[in-house]
Amino acid sequence: MRKALAALAAILIIFGMTACGGDDSDDNGYLLHLGFSPFALGSEYQMMIHDQMVAQAAERNIRLTIMSPEGDIVTQVTQVENMIAMGVDAILIYPVDQSAVTEALIDARSQGIRVVVNDAMYMNMEAYDVLIEASAIEMGMVANQLASDWIDENFPDAAPGTVEVAVFGLWLTEYWGLRSDVMVDMPSVNPKATVVHAFSPTAEHFMTEIPNYAHMLLQTNPDIAVVLSFTDGFAIMVDEVFMQYDLDFSRIGHFTVDRTDEGLARIASSVNNESTIRGTAVPGLNIVSEMLDAVQGLLDDRLDANRIYPVEVIPVTAANVHELIDN
Repeated sequence: MRKALAALAAILIIFGMTACGGDDSDDNGYLLHLGFSPFALGSEYQMMIHDQMVAQAAERNIRLTIMSPEGDIVTQVTQVENMIAMGVDAILIYPVDQSAVTEALIDARSQGIRVVVNDAMYMNMEAYDVLIEASAIEMGMVANQLASDWIDENFPDAAPGTVEVAVFGLWLTEYWGLRSDVMVDMPSVNPKATVVHAFSPTAEHFMTEIPNYAHMLLQTNPDIAVVLSFTDGFAIMVDEVFMQYDLDFSRIGHFTVDRTDEGLARIASSVNNESTIRGTAVPGLNIVSEMLDAVQGLLDDRLDANRIYPVEVIPVTAANVHELIDN
């Protein structure tokens, strides 16, 4: 349960802390000084990004300063302003709220700082040099297609509107809501499906709300067949609840977005119905390398007219999950 709860802290505002990587020495000998602002560092996924960023920046001789706002909009804006004052050469950012941070990023670029934005859509072009985009809509669509394929395989003769679907979404920001909205629209992908519940936790009480929603779902809809979760942190928590019940797990398919070691392990174990998590949509297999390439200008000849670098969303199931686990 502890890992599952940690896997949500990347998107829900919990721990007010700032983390720094690199050292405080001057820039002599470094290729450049990079300021990195994730939206949080509390989750297994974001810590994976953090650890890979620290290792790969060292390999590239990049001085790295990491400031994490832990999901707080005002803190992130202040930290970007601090990076500007520090004189960093580049800023790499996962925006908590892209509108709120736009002015600070425009200011950074006006002072000659290269700005790379990850995980945003439709942003003011004056605010970035490169926008790395793993489409929120596409991630939801890939998860939906995985669920649709599983429905057709396991319920080939189901009548329209008879396969019950629950969505554990997240509508705390407009950007996250895009992915959640796509998941709720699952019946447009497969008319056998019908969405019977759509849940969204609050920032304050998600630790109890997600499992409580899962318990409630099984009480009200014991024949639930498909679950779509906003992120694999949600999926792991729901899966843990489901495993407490005497259910025919072969008749339940759970599909989500993102990757963690635990989430991938559960997908692998789903072949024996030891988990209901059967697939995930992974935004980029080498995302840290791509982000650092963008910082160094190595992707500039591959950007579109809006300076966007599209990240491929990879569908992962038990059929190919070991390719990720082994690497």
